[in-house]
Amino acid sequence: MKRFRLIIISIVLSATSTAVFSQSLLDSLQTVTPGQESESLQLFKGSLIHNGQSTEQAFPGELKLNIQHRFGNISNGLYDLFGLDVATMRFGFEYGFNDWLSASIGRSTFEKTYDAGIEASLLKQNDTGNKPLDINVFFQVSGNTLRNIYPDEYDKLSGRLAYSGQLLVGRQIGMLSLMLSPSFVYNTYDYRIADSFMYYALGSGGSIRINEKVSLTAEYYYGFTDTPFTNYNPLSIGVDLDTGGHLFQLIFSNSTGMFNKSMLVNNPGRWLDGNIYFGFNLIRTFYLTSKNY
Repeated sequence: MKRFRLIIISIVLSATSTAVFSQSLLDSLQTVTPGQESESLQLFKGSLIHNGQSTEQAFPGELKLNIQHRFGNISNGLYDLFGLDVATMRFGFEYGFNDWLSASIGRSTFEKTYDAGIEASLLKQNDTGNKPLDINVFFQVSGNTLRNIYPDEYDKLSGRLAYSGQLLVGRQIGMLSLMLSPSFVYNTYDYRIADSFMYYALGSGGSIRINEKVSLTAEYYYGFTDTPFTNYNPLSIGVDLDTGGHLFQLIFSNSTGMFNKSMLVNNPGRWLDGNIYFGFNLIRTFYLTSKNY
């Protein structure tokens, strides 16, 4: 049954990708009025809204260094200096191969996890209005390297992997950018339940651009799958500070996950119980080729 669900998801995403690509091709053949050159819009400051993906990608030849920190629960007060005594982190890179394809890799202290992802742009909103949406697809595989927690039959690479996929659909309306992201995670083996499982969620994100340097941001994922372990929907609010070569994202969230699996299915705390964690993303961009876009 679970393999059947995976097949259905693959078919749906493939059909969606084909339809959108066809529409994108037709749009690209439309004639642009002289003096009205089409330019793509930037919906979000970075390729992450907070913990989850946005529709933005690294430009061709760009290498982005991403350092993410999540501190402890601020409700612990001065004893933990409002969570600053405790920290988890992810260190990663993202590279843009061309104007529609990018890839990322990273390593998190949470469960000593490595992750690799690929993102493809199917449609990019422009300022002439003939392409009204950003549409991307994102796939990620992650694997933890913890010792002495897996039974022998799963204590190998295939048993340690989790797979996730997202369809990212965004639109900018003036100073406001919005995004929806139907998502799934398939974990081949979860030691909390001694079994595999599939998890479905619908993500949403938004950004209000205050000026060229500052944006207010929010992100929320609603889970449709009941879990036999405690897991709350991740909700985050924050602010983006763009200094040019660096992007600082300051975040308050009930999730400390920094890759899809941990963000969606490893949230034992919730806002109403005071389980709030402060964190930040620091993104530094390097240009490996001439910036000619």
